[in-house]
Amino acid sequence: FLSIELESVNDFYTGKITGIQTIGEGKLAAVHAYAKNLNINPAIIAKGGYAYGDHISDLSFLNFVEHPVVVGNNQELIAIAQTNHWQVLESEI
Repeated sequence: FLSIELESVNDFYTGKITGIQTIGEGKLAAVHAYAKNLNINPAIIAKGGYAYGDHISDLSFLNFVEHPVVVGNNQELIAIAQTNHWQVLESEI
């Protein structure tokens, strides 16, 4: 999995983020950076890949993978998921 990197100084976290912030467009940017680091084509990650998103800002990330999953109750994103026949995991909260 990919996530944000937290800055640490002398083994203590500073509360600052280093690298790519993995929200919205940053999620897809992180996937591309990860692929570049491994010297592989990002399409290899997309094929068979899963992505989870809960906000409309995650749309580019969800569109990138073969198996997008919408989580939560964002009605705009759920409507897009239903149109595209994506899996939706709605929240009870």
